[in-house]
Amino acid sequence: STYIHQPNLISVVTEKLELIDYQIDSDMMVLNFNNTIFMNDDGIKEEVVYPVISTFFSNFDVESVVFKVNGVEVLKKTKKNS
Repeated sequence: STYIHQPNLISVVTEKLELIDYQIDSDMMVLNFNNTIFMNDDGIKEEVVYPVISTFFSNFDVESVVFKVNGVEVLKKTKKNS
């Protein structure tokens, strides 16, 4: 696997963002964040979503990435709809 450096990601997320936990379930990566991932009223910014899903699709054998906030699913991206 290769390391993908995303220098712009650090500029769009706050230092208060916390990955509470994660799990790989079959072909799905589930990421559980605190509510700081909501950067605006419209949900998670695409500038945050895209580098995260790109990294996981490139480096792990998963077909989908699920974003949760405090245990509640808020977004699911698949390789087909990303």
